Amino acid sequence: MARKVIVQNKEDGEYLKTKLFAISSKIELIPGSGVDIEKFKASKEAKENQLKKKLGIAPDTVVLTFVSRLIRQKGIEELLTAMKELSTSSYSNQVALTVVGDVDTFNPHSVGADIFERNVPNVFFLRERNDIQSILEDSDGFILPTYYREGIPRSILEAMSMSMPIISTNVPGCNAVVKNGVNGYMIEPRDSEKIKEAIIQLLSADRLSMGDESRKIIEENYSVEKINYQYLNLYNSIL
Repeated sequence: MARKVIVQNKEDGEYLKTKLFAISSKIELIPGSGVDIEKFKASKEAKENQLKKKLGIAPDTVVLTFVSRLIRQKGIEELLTAMKELSTSSYSNQVALTVVGDVDTFNPHSVGADIFERNVPNVFFLRERNDIQSILEDSDGFILPTYYREGIPRSILEAMSMSMPIISTNVPGCNAVVKNGVNGYMIEPRDSEKIKEAIIQLLSADRLSMGDESRKIIEENYSVEKINYQYLNLYNSIL
C-alpha cells in the first residue's frame, strides 16, 4: 500500500479524496516536474528569426506554437478551426501557427495522419522535432487548448520559462499556471470561437510583459531545483 500519493494539481487531489476515497494525509501536492530554467531561457540578444525565414513567414507576423501529441483531447481540431476562420478575416496576415508533434498511432483518440495534408492557411506542421527550444525562441506565443486532464503540462512550463505568453484552457493543471490577462489568456475548452478570440486579444496585447510574467512564475515556483527539493523532502520524511 502506498504511503504517499503525489499529485501535480489540487483538483487531482480533491478527485482522489472525493471519488476514490483516498486518505487526505496520504496526498501530497508537488506542482509539476520542474523545468531547467537555464536551458529554457530566452536570449535577450536581437537576432534574425530563423523560423520565420525558413517557413517564409513575414517578419511582423505573430507566430504561435502548439507542442503536443496529436490527439483530439489536446484541442488540435478546435485550434485548426479557429485558424481557418482567422484566415478569412482581417487578421489573416497577422498570425501564423506552427504545430510541433506527431500522431499518436496507438491512441484511439489520435487524429489521422491526413492532418498533415490539410491545407489550413498560415498553419505549418513541423512534425516531431528535437529542437523545441529554438522553435520556442523564435515564436511569439504558445497555445495549448487542451481538454485532456493534465497534471501540469511540461510544454506550457517550458514555454513559460522561455518568457512566452500562453493561451490555454481552464482545466486542472493549466489553470494553475496561466493567469488570465497577466501571462496569457485562459479560455473554456472545446470552443474554437474562444480560441479565435484569445488569439485576437494576444495580437494587440503587451506580449513582452506577459512573457516576463510567465518567466517570473516559473522562477518562483517551478524550477527543477525547487521541485526536486520538494520531492527530496517528501522522501526523507517517510524514510
